[in-house]
This record gives sequence, C-alpha cells and structure tokens, in this order.
Amino acid sequence: VVNNYFGLPFNSSNDVAWADRTDPRSGHRHRAMFFTDNDFGAPSLLNETGPAVLPNTVWRFNPDTESLQPVISRADIPDPNGVAVNLDATKLYVSDTPVSYIRGGGIGPSGSPAIYVYDLTENLVPVNKRLFSFSRSGIPDGIKVDKIGRVWSAEGEGVVVRDSREKILGVFNDKILLNSPEGQIANFALYEDRLIMLAEECIWSIQLGQLVW
Repeated sequence: VVNNYFGLPFNSSNDVAWADRTDPRSGHRHRAMFFTDNDFGAPSLLNETGPAVLPNTVWRFNPDTESLQPVISRADIPDPNGVAVNLDATKLYVSDTPVSYIRGGGIGPSGSPAIYVYDLTENLVPVNKRLFSFSRSGIPDGIKVDKIGRVWSAEGEGVVVRDSREKILGVFNDKILLNSPEGQIANFALYEDRLIMLAEECIWSIQLGQLVW
C-alpha cells in the first residue's frame, strides 16, 4: 500500500490497524489505516536494515484520497509499537516500548512501557492523548481491542486483558505455554472465539468461552 514518505523509506514498519466509520448524519464513510514505524530494525539494535531515516512515528493513510500523514510524533510517543482501533472507530490505542527496555537496560530517560489511548475525530484524526495503562511486566507489544471494548496486550508475562476502564480482567500466562522460560509472546490475533498467540518457536490457538471478534 505504502512504502515511503516523499521518497524517504520507512525504517521498520511494525503494526497496523484499520479504522472504518460512517457518519450517521451525512452517511459519508471515513476510512484510515494507522501503522507504527520505528527504528527497532536499525543496525544498532537488530542489524536488519540501514540507518533510520524517518523519526519514529504513527502514520495515517487514507485509502480514498491516497494521502499519507504523520499523526503521532516521537515527542508524544517515543517508540510506538502496537496499534489498535476499537469497533466503532472512536478510540486509537498505541503502545510505547522504550528501546532501552528492549535492550535490557530498564526504563530510560524518555518513554514508558505503557499503552496510550486517543479519541478519534469524525475524520479519524487522533486527539486527546491520555495514559491507558502501564505494562504489568516487560513491554506492551501487540495490542487488540475486541468487539465489546476490552483491550488485549502482549506483555512480559503473556497476553493481558483489560476492560475499557483499565481494570485487569485476566492474563494468559506465557510461561505455561512457551517451551523456554525466557520466551515472550510478541504478537497475537483474535478471531471469532479464538486467541492465536505467536510465540518465538510455536503458535498457540486457544479456544475462548465467547465470541470476541
């Protein structure tokens, strides 16, 4: 869909979420693709790509006008990683995963292992940033919002589920599932009544007790 910004290549595009909402008054449909791009793939960290060219950013792509805009800068979220939109496209969730934490150095002078939430305007522009939750353990990586507004997050101990008011409802403990105690769930997916967990050496499919997607 997109691979550069005015000729400048993205650094290491990480996660993506679609927002789709119809204005009840005008009937106009608004669509946007949000994605995070960060320097996690720079040589200094994972040695996968060349030096970072663009700053860490959350981007918004409009498929109708084919316009691409940076909407959340590193001044707001230094190391954006996971991104998710709720069902009615009124909220945007973004996780911040400080590089210092990934390297094992703990929390640095900027950024926090946390999830932030923004309101989405009628035109699907994120505004009114506020802290949703700190990670219970490690960093918050992939995030999803299910059909009733619960926020699922891959963190240091597994997949953590919170309600829309930030209360923790439960944890899918990765130490029970992973072969290695040092492993971590990097990302996951929700499909109907299943949780698909992507571990380092395997993929787990967990049957849930209700439809979540």
